[in-house]
Amino acid sequence: MMRELLKRSSFKMWRKRVQGRATKHKLKVSYKTTRFQ
Repeated sequence: MMRELLKRSSFKMWRKRVQGRATKHKLKVSYKTTRFQ
């Protein structure tokens, strides 16, 4: 039970981290494209 809970929480944290990284990358890309246009 304890292990399952840990897995769930770590998975949530991982999802958050991945989403944050994706949004950051998108922002960077959009900023670059708008600047060069």
